[in-house]
Amino acid sequence: MKELSVFERCRGIPAMEAARGEGLELKPRGSRHWANCPLHGEKTPSIMFDEKGRWHCFGCGRGGDAVALLSALRGITPLQAARLLAEGRPVPPPDLRAAQRGRALKLRARADQWYSTQWDLACRETREAEEMMAAFVPGTTAFCQALARRAAAELRLDTLTRLDPKERLQAAMAQETQ
Repeated sequence: MKELSVFERCRGIPAMEAARGEGLELKPRGSRHWANCPLHGEKTPSIMFDEKGRWHCFGCGRGGDAVALLSALRGITPLQAARLLAEGRPVPPPDLRAAQRGRALKLRARADQWYSTQWDLACRETREAEEMMAAFVPGTTAFCQALARRAAAELRLDTLTRLDPKERLQAAMAQETQ
């Protein structure tokens, strides 16, 4: 008889079991159970565990079986997660520092991307304003408008240079929610 693969051996393990093993607090609602999704940090339950043994988060859109859940929660490969589940051994506690580092790196990348985009926009605005100023006679309304546009862009650049990393992240997240 053919031996089952590690993934096939995990098929019967409900995602709810893996979630409990990871310390998620499940709350029953009808035939389903709900919890706060640890993958995107929230305050209200949006991750659902169904009677078929699968899970889905309505907040971040992720979902799947027990292997996918353990893989996502631990930041490990699906194969590593399947091996842990298939062997039936207690799942070792997650490396919280590694998870926190991973989240911190993602947040920093978001902030850096926002900063780079804002810097590029302000530089482009400055160049365009200077080109307009060169095309108009000093003292005309059009020249004054171009001068004001350049001053505003330079102020944005100055403000960007003064932001510390925390302020960059706050600004990036504020822009995402708009």
